[in-house]
Amino acid sequence: MENLSNETKSKIIENNYNIGKLLERNEELYLSELGDYDRRIYTVDQDDKIKFPQGYVRRKNDFVKLYNLTEITHYKNFTNIAYLMQYADLTQYFFSRFKIHNQLESVHFYYDVINMVSILEIVSKELADKYRDSCNKCKIKKCKCNYIINGKCMDNLKELISKLRDFQIINISEDDLKILQDMIDLRHNVHLTKMDETFYNNKKFSAKQHNIYMKSLKNYFQSINYNMIVCKNK
Repeated sequence: MENLSNETKSKIIENNYNIGKLLERNEELYLSELGDYDRRIYTVDQDDKIKFPQGYVRRKNDFVKLYNLTEITHYKNFTNIAYLMQYADLTQYFFSRFKIHNQLESVHFYYDVINMVSILEIVSKELADKYRDSCNKCKIKKCKCNYIINGKCMDNLKELISKLRDFQIINISEDDLKILQDMIDLRHNVHLTKMDETFYNNKKFSAKQHNIYMKSLKNYFQSINYNMIVCKNK
């Protein structure tokens, strides 16, 4: 990754300082006439809110084209995936532009993991559904076939992506497979009602780990082999 020039970096740091001060001043203005509760729910008209910088969050159709979502999914499910990807862009913006204090940053990364696993799960099940459709006309009984993806496998995301890899529908590396499965564990082994106070001290809720997970998720998309979404007995 290329570094910014010292001049550009200095201008950005100065702008960040000024933006932070303006945001603080806005909250002071709210509090000058509203109580704290009302200040949190009050909003100016939609057109008068802070404008989000254009171009950072990519458009839905950008994701559809970039990741061939129409080829992956049934019907219009690709729209749902694209919206989750837009949300990933939005969370990435906050990671990279705002300083989030203490454990709240970990909470933010936790929900980022939830979103990434949601994307992985939808795409994997869509690929599996397409593959299972290709098997419907197969004359070999399912009980005698070694190339099926059964309902039990569909309900276990870690097993499902392993099976897709075994069938060469995705060609991710062993390292990427382990990283994605680790991300799934981080998501699924958590029950909010059973969390202990050390949960958010997990070092995997970090920008560094986010980048690792995101890279493997991108590799997953780039490794999809559409020619292999066919019955293996043909």
